[in-house]
Amino acid sequence: VRLLKEGTDRHPKWYATVVYEVPVARLQPPAANGELGVDRNVRQATDSDGEVYAQPDTSKLDANIKRKQRRTAKARERSRQSGQPLSNRARRVCGQLRKLHRKKKRRRANAPHQHSRKMADTAHTVVVEDLNVKAMTQSAKGTVAQPGTNVKAKAGLNREILASGWGRLERNLAYQAGLVVKVDPAYTSQTCAQCGHVGKENRKTRATFQCTACGYTANADRNAAVNILDRGFCTAMGVWRGANTDDPDRISNVNYSIYAPFHCHALGRVNRRPWIVTRSGNWLSRRCNSSNCTRWCTGMRHSPSAAS
Repeated sequence: VRLLKEGTDRHPKWYATVVYEVPVARLQPPAANGELGVDRNVRQATDSDGEVYAQPDTSKLDANIKRKQRRTAKARERSRQSGQPLSNRARRVCGQLRKLHRKKKRRRANAPHQHSRKMADTAHTVVVEDLNVKAMTQSAKGTVAQPGTNVKAKAGLNREILASGWGRLERNLAYQAGLVVKVDPAYTSQTCAQCGHVGKENRKTRATFQCTACGYTANADRNAAVNILDRGFCTAMGVWRGANTDDPDRISNVNYSIYAPFHCHALGRVNRRPWIVTRSGNWLSRRCNSSNCTRWCTGMRHSPSAAS
């Protein structure tokens, strides 16, 4: 049992956290089939089905916190100059500020739990980007000899990334989903999910993706989520990282043992048999080895340019 005290000594709030073992049969299982790709952005995430998982709006709460912070700073400065302790009103404002911070923390912690639970109920396998959040949120201030540029803008971006809860969402999916596959995020936002063309000119606007090769237009976040899902398939089959498209034996000798079961649309259930993978140039296609399954999932481009 873990005890946690919040509030003040005059008005305390006690919380008791009890940890106990639950039988596996009583746990809420993930979806029995299906796959889902998730593209994480600032303040939201989008899956390959087009569902958007937005972080709660805390703008009013943030404004209230800044207002209380200014009042607290002024009260502490008056106390320092006068040599007197904080007044009752100042201590009350400090307590209100701590309460607002706890409220904001609970909101941030609750949203990833809701999102990961919904993803796990939708699909058995969830594919996410292998993001190095610690490196992405490093300070840009540099050193005295080599000062950084756009330090204030980078600091604001770092705060937004940390407030998006990317790591918490990934940790929740690790125990809620049936399988979590991490893939290299390189060029997933610049790759066309329809034809596989890669180019930064495909992203003329932040919200819309328009391929300059085939003319395919879609929501940019959903297009990236579809690419993440396709790359997760190739990673699970062992043919994405470091594979050589000129070696057909490398693609034919795939490792089926690490590949998660996917839903067979012809059988209407999960098919745990190996998938049949065919290669045509730099393209891979898949279907299960059921004789009556004719569903081919194409568009999984396998080329060194897209994987770099």
